[in-house]
This record gives sequence, C-alpha cells and structure tokens, in this order.
Amino acid sequence: FRTIDGSCNNRLNVDRGRSSRVFKRMLPAAYNDGFGESSISWTCGSRLPSARAVTQAIKNGTNAPSTIASHQFPLWGQFLTHDISKLGEDKTEAGHIRLACPCGDTNPLCFNIEIPTGDVMKTEKDCIPFVRALKVPDVNCKNTTREQENRVTPFIDASNVYGSNEQFKFNLKSGCAKYCNTAGFNPITLPFLISGDTRVNEQAPLMAGHTTWLRMHNKIADQLSVMNPNWSGTKKYETARSIVGALHQQITYNEFLPILLGDDIMKRFGLQLTKKGYYYGYDTLYDATVDISVVTAALRLGHTLINQILTQPHPDFSSNPSDNMDLRTQKFGVGSIMRGMVTDHAMKFDTDFAEAMIDRLFAEPASLPPGKFGKDLPALNIQRGRDHGIPSYNEHRRFCGLSVAKNFDELVDIPPNLRAKLSTVYNGNVDDIDLYPGGIAETSITGGISGPTFACLMAYQFRDLRKGDSFWYENGGSSAKFTLSQLRSIKQTMLSGVICDVGENVTTIQPEVMKLHTLPGNQRVPCTSLTSLDLSPWNE
Repeated sequence: FRTIDGSCNNRLNVDRGRSSRVFKRMLPAAYNDGFGESSISWTCGSRLPSARAVTQAIKNGTNAPSTIASHQFPLWGQFLTHDISKLGEDKTEAGHIRLACPCGDTNPLCFNIEIPTGDVMKTEKDCIPFVRALKVPDVNCKNTTREQENRVTPFIDASNVYGSNEQFKFNLKSGCAKYCNTAGFNPITLPFLISGDTRVNEQAPLMAGHTTWLRMHNKIADQLSVMNPNWSGTKKYETARSIVGALHQQITYNEFLPILLGDDIMKRFGLQLTKKGYYYGYDTLYDATVDISVVTAALRLGHTLINQILTQPHPDFSSNPSDNMDLRTQKFGVGSIMRGMVTDHAMKFDTDFAEAMIDRLFAEPASLPPGKFGKDLPALNIQRGRDHGIPSYNEHRRFCGLSVAKNFDELVDIPPNLRAKLSTVYNGNVDDIDLYPGGIAETSITGGISGPTFACLMAYQFRDLRKGDSFWYENGGSSAKFTLSQLRSIKQTMLSGVICDVGENVTTIQPEVMKLHTLPGNQRVPCTSLTSLDLSPWNE
C-alpha cells in the first residue's frame, strides 16, 4: 500500500512525491531581485499594477452561465486541488495565519495588495492584507532562490480524505480504535467535519464532498469486513483507502479532465484511460511533484466558474426555499447540497467572478452593518503568483510552444476587448502580464473549458501525475496493485454512482454529474440503473 506521506513511491528517489517538500518549477523562478528576498518580489519589477487594479480592469460584468458544466465540475476541481497541493503557511494550531499585516506593515512577510483610488473598497480600507508563503530549502536543501512547500502528497491518492502524515492518519483512525480489529470495523467514524484536510470547512459544498467520501470509505470498509472477517483492521483500512484513491483517479481522468481539456489535448498528452486491461506507461524518470505555476494559477481557473447562487433541491429536484447550508441538519444535509451541485450550472470560463469572490470573500458576518467588503480572490491569486516568483504569461506561452506576443495586438488567444483592457492596466508592457489574468482572459480551446496556455500547463502536470505514480491504479506488470477484475470494477464506477450510494434521499441523477442534466443523453435516470462499485473481486 501507499505510504501516508507519499515517500518510497519512486525507487530512484524515495523522497520524490513526499509531503512537505518543495513544489517543482517547469520554468525558473522570476523574482525581480533574482532570489525573492526583497519586499517587492514581483516577477517583472515594481512597475506592475496592483493585483486589485488588474481584476477590476479586466472584468466584463456579464458573468454568464456555462452551457456545459454543472457546479459539480468546479467543486471536483477544488476537491482535487486540495488532494495534490497545500501551501506552507505560518499558521497557529487552530489554522489561523499568525500575521495580521495591517496596511503599512513593514514586516517582510507582509505583501499587501493596494486598493486603487476610486475602487469601491477604498471607502473601507486602503489594502487587502496578504502574507507571503513560508520560504523553504529547495530539493537540494539550499536556500538560494525562494521556494515554497507543498504540505500534502502530490499524488492523486485521496490524501484530502486520509491526510498526508502519520499524525493525521492517527487522528482519523483513533475515532475507531475499538473497532479496528473486529468484524464490525468501521474505520472512519469521525466527529463531524474532521477529515484528512484542514480546509474541509471552507464552504458547505466542499464539506458535502468530504462527507460523501468519508461515507464511501466506511461503506467499502464495512463490506470488506463482512466478506473477509479474518482480515486485520489495518488491511481493511488500507484496502478501502486504496480503492477510494483509485476512484479519485478514475473520476478525475474519465469525467473531469475531458471537460477541462477536451479530447485533442487528452490524446496528445496520453491522458486517456485504457478501455480495458492495464496501463504500461509508468516511468520512474517522470516526476509527479506538483508544479508551482499549475497550483498558483492554472488550476485556479475554477474560481471563474463559481455560481453566486447555489440551490438545495428536494429529493424530487423540486425547488427548496430553505437557504440552510448547515450539514449538521439532517433535513437539509449532504444529499440536498449534492443535488444542488449536479443541478446548478457553473459559470463560463472568463474574467468575470461572482461578487462573493471578487469583493466579499471572507467578509464580516451579515449581522454587521451592510456593505462590508471582504477580500478579492482573483487578486489574491495574482499576488500569490508574484509571491512565488511565477514567470509572466508570455514566458509560459513560450514554454508551451504557443505564439509569444510582442505587443497587445498579438495576444491571439485573447479577445480584442480584453487586449485593450490589459494594455491599459499594464501600461502597455505586454511582457508584464501576470500568468493568472492572461490565462483566464483566453478563449476556451475546442472541446474544453480551459484556454490554451492553462490547458498546456495542466496537461503536462496530469501526464506526470499518471506516468510518475508507481501506485497508479491502472498500472500493470510489477507495478500492478489491482487484479484485472478489481480494475474492471473501478473503471465501471462513476461519481454519479458514488453519490447515489451514500447521499441521503438521492434516487435519480444524471450519469455524468459534472455536466448539466439538460444536455442530450445526460438526462436524470434512476440510481438503480447506474453501476455501483462491485467489491466481489476483493472477496478472499
């Protein structure tokens, strides 16, 4: 079985893929001082505009709905991102950032975002506080260029469910200690809203997603216990964990990536799953470590897809007037939230964001005076890119073999109206465009949601996550972890089947839950017509 911290996955380098190691870089860091130690560490110098000014300049104000993706699509994107990455930050045991970074703070870890004159937020504050990520040694244990730490395993291994270190594993399993060596073993019976990832409580849909997979683990473990009463508690736990991790890989490459990247990119980078039998593409030379540009910018494209209004339909999918998003309430629990996720449409991939993301992120409670502003999520993304020394949009296009613009008219993948806005806010310097705003300004690729630059970066990353994982669920030969019959069972399972299996009062659902149920051929069907995970191949 996998180690909990990802170590020993690669036999040439046992630390490759271990949690609490640095992110990798497809491109060298581009700090303006060369090392990332100056108080202004923006990629191209201090002339760059405020990140808040950029987000305000490029929005169109339309925020149109997607005609393809349900809200389950960006939810899976966030759930997946939390599986493969977690930035090292200086936090208390309760999970709070130690530094407050009020405006004007000269602490070198404070990298606050200036709010421009005339901005709607300016009436309340002059900046959005921002704390730099912790500096850690590079892979060679040197402290030259500033690098950042990934505190979880980079593999798609359901570490967001199980954790990425022994302490997390102990905390999760301690709730079932008295059952671990009995036939009634129920390996994760947890206090509510505790999971393998501390971000579980960020928002209700994410909480519902975590609860879905905790329930799925328990269901698998219970069935394994009945079938194999002589198995030890550890074997039941680890086998269930391996199955859940395999399901995450299957769902990501079979349901999520095709919508994100389209068939052409999937074929070009070898991301399509085998139709039957094993996969023989594992290569010890590939490094599954997550790239800093991917997690800082490309995977954050999902923030543009978030819908301001989320519903909680009744079991028959009729409208539910309640706005209660408290998962601890049985009447409106996980089932109603997940029904909403598969019903509500995501928003289009563009430079527009829900108000809750761009003006009122983490705003004060509604009990305070109205009009209270919070933070700006896309501005935080831009600033985080500068904190990490992420090279410019043009540099990433050069890396991908795409055309590199010498002027704003040559931004061929960005619509003309956005070229003009970018030219204004970046003062005519095309090489100053940050990766994140440049990436979300692009037109979607054929058959996919992402623009071409982000599609390229993510395709490289997901190629490495497959080819560089010795525990990849499809692997054959000496790396095989499942029998052919077990592999067949995993490949027949879809996310819709998982939601049907463990979501309360879910009786009908569309087969492809990351797509809208209104699309031809994806209408809702009875859960009984979907394939549930068949565990009989694990019966010994």
